[in-house]
Amino acid sequence: KYGFISYVPSELMQDATFDLEGYLARSAGRELGRRVSKVAAAGVIASFTTAGVTAPAGVVSDFGDQTAVGEGTDLIYKLFHSVLPEYRSNASWVMADPSAALLRALKGSNGQSVWQPALVAGDPDLLVGKPVYIAPQIDSPGANKKSMYFGDLSALLVRIAGGLRFERSDDFKFGND
Repeated sequence: KYGFISYVPSELMQDATFDLEGYLARSAGRELGRRVSKVAAAGVIASFTTAGVTAPAGVVSDFGDQTAVGEGTDLIYKLFHSVLPEYRSNASWVMADPSAALLRALKGSNGQSVWQPALVAGDPDLLVGKPVYIAPQIDSPGANKKSMYFGDLSALLVRIAGGLRFERSDDFKFGND
């Protein structure tokens, strides 16, 4: 169960010249979205991590030097092809912003960027033709860090029991149910 409480003085509620309740509801929605994202990212990390395996398929921890053989874009393609073909068809990438920043600079052997910006507003950018999703909870690139995941995430479900609701109350201790 997640909640978000914002204490607002009654004077502000009375004197507000804008939709204060709408503003607070949007702010609460963003915060709750971050919390749900954290749970979903933990699910991604857990589903791609196998006990006893130090480098499971679908995970990369460092991009290396793009001019060195076996590093840079070579690692991206190796990760891509480490996932079975039947799971690649619906696969996507999940990473944090620092990884995305590094990948935007990587070029293939033809000099072209492997990162492709979305053609339609609201669509995800693409990496090797597959959607990229940013999750701040994923580690940044570094030694012994898993900084990018690739696979079919369609089996990952987050259940929101009872839906979301926004309530306002002037009662003390309202947040304790």
